[in-house]
Amino acid sequence: MAIGTDAFIPIPRRLSEAQSQGWAKTARPSGPLPSLVMYCADDRMMCALYDPEGIVAGLQIAIAQIDISGSTFNWNTQGFVEWTATTADGTTLKYWAIQQYFISQATLDMSKEDRMKMAKSSSLLREGAVWLPGFNGKLMRISANSTDLEKSSFTIQACIPWMGRHYYYKMTPTTSCASDTLLPWFPIGHSGQTIATGLIMHGKLAFNKRTKKNWFETPDSAAVQAGVPRGPQCFYNLADKPGVVTIHIYYVDAPWTINCTGN
Repeated sequence: MAIGTDAFIPIPRRLSEAQSQGWAKTARPSGPLPSLVMYCADDRMMCALYDPEGIVAGLQIAIAQIDISGSTFNWNTQGFVEWTATTADGTTLKYWAIQQYFISQATLDMSKEDRMKMAKSSSLLREGAVWLPGFNGKLMRISANSTDLEKSSFTIQACIPWMGRHYYYKMTPTTSCASDTLLPWFPIGHSGQTIATGLIMHGKLAFNKRTKKNWFETPDSAAVQAGVPRGPQCFYNLADKPGVVTIHIYYVDAPWTINCTGN
């Protein structure tokens, strides 16, 4: 398991960077914002979406179906789509894939000049939000202002150093554990900003030799309960059987400096 700054893997923010790092242009599954182009790492588990100016505008996270087992949840209900892709070594695999978007169609409908003005912002979330596929793939707008989360359907959970304050959708000790009640996404806040989102998938992850990077974490029930102290017992039990697989996507630089003082 990676420790310190090695636990964080940078994603190319420009198309030119993705190309120079050997990421391959890859056909997307059908979905929102079809004009965005997608480039993927060798294992196709991590892909970035780029706008016409070559600026990162979203991500796709995918997990090979042969690598995860035991999930009792319906992947499509959770917002995932089935996707077939060929890895750099020529292996064709079926994946469960899910995307998130840093811009909306309204930005893509702008003139190039207006988009470039927005792109000069230092914020990765140019429109002050990130869009996530919720249940059955319906897009949810998550504000870049974490105080908005506290007024929404997300409940406040623990703050973890190096991560931030966690928020979970309608999560309480009485929440039922079903495909259409446990949202796979959880926003993370710090100092009034939504600095990250996390993704949680249910199942046992098998080790594979295809990937050169360890994209995912597999926390046990104690770690899950530490991050989500106000959840149901069934949620913690899922971390032990069949298991959970998580990934955190940060929109800020140096997330390893995050602490919980005043947060």
